[in-house]
Amino acid sequence: MTASDVTVSPADYDPADQEGLQDPQPMYRALRAARVAYSEKQEGGFYALARYEDVHGAARDWQTFSSADGITLPAVGNPEPFIPIEVDPPRLQEYRRILAPLFTPAKTKEMVPELRRIAREIIDDIAKRNSCEFVDEFAYMYPTVAMYRSPWMGEPLEGEKLDPEGSDDWAQNLRDSVRTFIHGFGEPSARIAGLIIEYSKKLLEHRRANPADDIPTYLLKAEINGRKLTEAEMLNTLLLQFNAGPPTTGAFLSGAFWFLAQRPDLQEVLAGDPTKIPLAMEELLRYLGPTQVSKRTTTRPVTVGGTEIPAKCPVGLVWAAANRDEAEFPNAEEFVLDRFPNRHIAFGMGVHRCIGSNVARALIQISLEEWFRQIPKFSIRPGSPTPWDVGISRNLQNLELVW
Repeated sequence: MTASDVTVSPADYDPADQEGLQDPQPMYRALRAARVAYSEKQEGGFYALARYEDVHGAARDWQTFSSADGITLPAVGNPEPFIPIEVDPPRLQEYRRILAPLFTPAKTKEMVPELRRIAREIIDDIAKRNSCEFVDEFAYMYPTVAMYRSPWMGEPLEGEKLDPEGSDDWAQNLRDSVRTFIHGFGEPSARIAGLIIEYSKKLLEHRRANPADDIPTYLLKAEINGRKLTEAEMLNTLLLQFNAGPPTTGAFLSGAFWFLAQRPDLQEVLAGDPTKIPLAMEELLRYLGPTQVSKRTTTRPVTVGGTEIPAKCPVGLVWAAANRDEAEFPNAEEFVLDRFPNRHIAFGMGVHRCIGSNVARALIQISLEEWFRQIPKFSIRPGSPTPWDVGISRNLQNLELVW
């Protein structure tokens, strides 16, 4: 029996099911077939939308499908909203206006030489060997180091470790904290969230005396309707930057290289013609986007596909299922390098679309270009496990590559 032969029930859909979502596609096919599913596995019961048309429409209709009651399914237990993604308009635009200048295409383009230097330095060291554990050594290390540069999080505080129990090397310490936090559920993740808040307090205090071209300094200077941001607003914005940047990009890179390691034909194409890497990146984002589902809460009764969803109900927007909807993507279950058009929603849609998508694309494209420049052929070490972790994002726990 193959994975495609497995029969599953949409009523059993659980976004935190570690075993069942090692291969989520059978469940996602069932959810699309149902169009509107109802499960009692989380939140005391929730609805799930999985077709592209429905997910796309709900994401754009923030007046009906609100983010203000949290967007994680199940909830991660953060006492304050993640800013700006758990705030609806008009407040949302006020926060995005502060952050948007740091994530524009022009600002990202300015950073490309430095981002490339960091990637090349890490990959040059890896390439000297004939193997690596990709998840730790590159997938999470690269975006973590890259984000702790101006104009984003800025240089780390000298002599400060985010996790006092972790590595003395700041990059490894941050990377390990990222990997723990991305799981999203339970005490270990909550502990890291608390440590991020404590570190961020020290970071803000340092930036008050030593301003820099970075997000903490921007937050300290920012005003909304003539008032300064509160400490809680700044801390929850920084918590989101930690959560949404390196963890999600790292999760994507782990999955993308897992897939490419099994496709020597694609390796040959991309190593031989790097101009095809942007196409491959967009199709990989559609095919293996790490963010599986986001929660919304209905503000009024709404009918989707003939099913009425009551007001004040949690609704899961299953991005990963929508990105394999045959109605939008012909041959959706196949990786099509030159797919056009490719209107994937790996970065979300609507007013809450990922503000850092330009940066994420730059990090991913540079990763692919620099890797194939140094290591054009690679595979998964025979017999090594490749277990998936299902949390805020779907990500590999381990990926041993050889060449």
